[in-house]
Amino acid sequence: MANEEESAEDRRELVRLTVRALEKRGYSHLLADLPEQHRDERPYSVVWEGGEERFRPDVIARGKDRDFLFEVETAETFGSPLTEEKIEIFSAFAAHNGQFFCLVVPAEFKEKAREKLQSLDVDERFSYVAGF
Repeated sequence: MANEEESAEDRRELVRLTVRALEKRGYSHLLADLPEQHRDERPYSVVWEGGEERFRPDVIARGKDRDFLFEVETAETFGSPLTEEKIEIFSAFAAHNGQFFCLVVPAEFKEKAREKLQSLDVDERFSYVAGF
């Protein structure tokens, strides 16, 4: 149980780090899926064509001319089938809506994350990886 709690806190801290980095870079309209955020300040759920599952990106932010969806994964969550499903849905949704999708991972997983996007046949024009 303690491991799960530590993993969840690691993930929340990576979400907070992502939000702070985006604020410093001038992104606006930041919505983060964090316990301390009011319900109205959390990202909207995404459903893709024919899908029954609703997934909520960890962060949504507005860049200069478009919105960005950010999914944060830790060492513990990175390789799961659920993560792959979220990557596929968020990247397809972003590409379809003229947005960008970013997979945020610990720095040591950045190359593996790029390989994962390629293996899932994600549209690289609308998707990228960031490591912290």
